[in-house]
Amino acid sequence: MVATTFSTPLFFGARVVNASASLGWGGDSSTCQLTLVDDPPNYVIQLPEVGTAVAFQWGDFYFGGVFQRYTRKRSTGGFTYDVIIESPSKLLDGIQIILE
Repeated sequence: MVATTFSTPLFFGARVVNASASLGWGGDSSTCQLTLVDDPPNYVIQLPEVGTAVAFQWGDFYFGGVFQRYTRKRSTGGFTYDVIIESPSKLLDGIQIILE
């Protein structure tokens, strides 16, 4: 077994302090929820527009999807952001594709 060390990841220019993912099956979409800390001048968050395709990678974990929404919360040290990324399967549910 190989021991691997990871540093705290950055996403949208801010530190990730919490991450969780859920796997969807069939028409259900997979989601990834991240909590980011806005810590100027060290890190300044730069959120994309809602609906933008984004990807989060940390070590061997990779999640690609659509930026759905965020919630800004005031904490004792500044602001935190709860970010939701969702797989595009929900958008494509019910769409038929002709391959040949």
